Amino acid sequence: MLYYKKIDSIVGEITIVCDDENLIAVWIEGQSDEENYNLTQLIQKEASIISQTESWLKRYFNLERPQISELPIKFMGTPFQLMVWEELCKIPYGEVTTYKAIALQIAKKMNKAKMSAQAVGQAVGRNPISIIVPCHRVIGSNGAMIGYNGGISIKEKLLRLEKENLK
Repeated sequence: MLYYKKIDSIVGEITIVCDDENLIAVWIEGQSDEENYNLTQLIQKEASIISQTESWLKRYFNLERPQISELPIKFMGTPFQLMVWEELCKIPYGEVTTYKAIALQIAKKMNKAKMSAQAVGQAVGRNPISIIVPCHRVIGSNGAMIGYNGGISIKEKLLRLEKENLK
């Protein structure tokens, strides 16, 4: 059974989806991930995972730097997507990396000479757990703010929030 709850935040309405044991998805209103779930087929409920996630997000927006490891996350994707999402989890708070840098890490893990940054970008764009799994910390090799499923303005807002907290 899957459960959900919608909460308000400084970046808009956020939907949290979980099963009985794990966080499954977090998306900001308007993200294409929203299309992957038919909320009329889910149960709106105060599950403990939802409460933990809501608390995590409140702490994040209050500049408390909660850790990803505090939440039980269940990724559902291809083996390649899982590798990319694991790399996203390693990006330190307040820092950014590039699609190309992640592609190099994935190529190394796969014992390949190179990996397509575009393929990495597609996997990053399919990250089902926005904000918590920090796909907003990935930028173009030229420093451009590109490719955020929640919109570039939200990506910039999240990065500013983290940068301000580092001062």
